[in-house]
Amino acid sequence: MRPVTSFMSRVNFIPGDLGAYGIFFDSRQLILNVLLAVPFGFGVNFVLQPGRIGIGWLTLAFGVAIECLQLAISLTLGYAYRVIDVNDVLLNALGVLIGYVLFRVFAKVYLTVIRRVETDRLEGLASYLLEVAMASESPRTPPLGAAPSRGIGTEDR
Repeated sequence: MRPVTSFMSRVNFIPGDLGAYGIFFDSRQLILNVLLAVPFGFGVNFVLQPGRIGIGWLTLAFGVAIECLQLAISLTLGYAYRVIDVNDVLLNALGVLIGYVLFRVFAKVYLTVIRRVETDRLEGLASYLLEVAMASESPRTPPLGAAPSRGIGTEDR
């Protein structure tokens, strides 16, 4: 049987508050929260080309989504099985940002290597990686095969 504790005692809305034991006790948890989100930051480029402002919103949305999911599970179970913590949101956001930066570095290196090699014969994964890397190089350009956008507020005449 689980001990009865106040639900709100397992919720932290104070950024930087790491509890009674501080950073030494939670250092593993801090690192894991960052590492959890790195693959999302790297992989989001394969689905979207978020740009600088878009990645800012995605970093926060990812962390908030995970904490909201933990809250929903806790409410469903009737007790807080995990701590719902604003620090986790911030650390997940940092992880997404690190993953995004790693992808940008990967894309630059990949494009540099591919431009030195004959690219006419690229097929499959190599071709797809080239397309994604090129799209990330200039995120405002439409994907290959898409019609260019007229932008917001323009009208057909």
